[in-house]
Amino acid sequence: MSGRPYDWEGNKFYKALQPDIGPSRHMTIVFNAFVLMQVFNMINARKIKDEINVCKGIFRNSMFVIIFFIILVLQILLTQFTQDVMDCCRDGLDGPQWGISFLIGLSVFPVDFLLKFWPDRLCPKLGKESEDGAHHSHNSEFVTSLIRQRTSSFNKRVATNSFDRKGSFK
Repeated sequence: MSGRPYDWEGNKFYKALQPDIGPSRHMTIVFNAFVLMQVFNMINARKIKDEINVCKGIFRNSMFVIIFFIILVLQILLTQFTQDVMDCCRDGLDGPQWGISFLIGLSVFPVDFLLKFWPDRLCPKLGKESEDGAHHSHNSEFVTSLIRQRTSSFNKRVATNSFDRKGSFK
């Protein structure tokens, strides 16, 4: 049975059974698959220049690996043992349902791989175009000018030694 609360006409569908049965297993799988897609996409997000091997050097950043596994273990624990808090199925998920969730979550890798070969000319251009043909957003120009102002101010203070004993600016 689908975990939709209401049918297409707006009548109670699963919502009528929820007080007795508890949260839907179907919606638990949807929630779990969505979170796993985000977790696995963390690996894709490490590489920003269309590098093919997204796992290259992953173990050189121990903090990333630790955080990745903490999030993964917490997701498993939350789904299996905090049913009423997280509105997940009271029995958690069984092996095949976890397998389905992980397969859907792992789907981010082939999608990311294919997008690396998608031509940039087919992507929308955001921001305004400058004279050199490059596209810049208004925010990046603002941030760049702000950094220049702050750096200039800092360099002047360093040049005049305007620091107190604690190393803060006077």
